[in-house]
Amino acid sequence: MILRSLSLENIRSYEIGHVDFELGTTLFEGNIGSGKSTLLDAIEFALFGLEGKSEGQRFLRLNESKGKVELEFSKNESNY
Repeated sequence: MILRSLSLENIRSYEIGHVDFELGTTLFEGNIGSGKSTLLDAIEFALFGLEGKSEGQRFLRLNESKGKVELEFSKNESNY
């Protein structure tokens, strides 16, 4: 599987965020609390979902009732 891009809306610290992945290895770096783990959690969410309603509320930005995660990736020459 090759990750192509990730878009976030109202997910934890991201009001709006977008990452385009280049081919090869990707390194997320930044200060504590800058959102690195949120990006990884968003990828996991896009692929596998969340368990339970309370888990979904924890994933949303404070004071928001809706959010969105879009992951674009390719596998075996097919795009998803």
